[in-house]
Amino acid sequence: RPDGASLTPSDTGHSYVCSCGETIEEVHDFDAQNVCRACGYELAPSEGLSFAENGDTYALSGIGTFAGGQLRIPYYHQGKPVTEISEKAFFQNATVTSVLIPDSVSSIGNSAFEGCTALRSVTVGGAERLAEKHLQGLRRVGKREDF
Repeated sequence: RPDGASLTPSDTGHSYVCSCGETIEEVHDFDAQNVCRACGYELAPSEGLSFAENGDTYALSGIGTFAGGQLRIPYYHQGKPVTEISEKAFFQNATVTSVLIPDSVSSIGNSAFEGCTALRSVTVGGAERLAEKHLQGLRRVGKREDF
């Protein structure tokens, strides 16, 4: 990034305008407090989610007490990276409308989103790691991004 270029943050990354006039987009590089090292953007993860500790990482194990529609999975939980979404973590959930999955997630259990009737949008950071089977049950009219 050129010196002095200001970054414009968003939920999924940040961008800047190159000296040639082209807009360059980059993904966030979050630290353990869910703050981007490059632009300072703070991801406000959804509260109330359930996690299971796996040594030096965490797995998102379920919806917990989260009751909103827009689900933001954190990069880190209690200072450790969230690297997995457990099998059937959101099975038959009827309230979540969109999910933001960070790059830190490298594994999604089977049927994690099966039967999620309200889910319309899934934005995935680590797209190459996911398979169609992980998103079973999404309505055909729903929107699936970045995979």
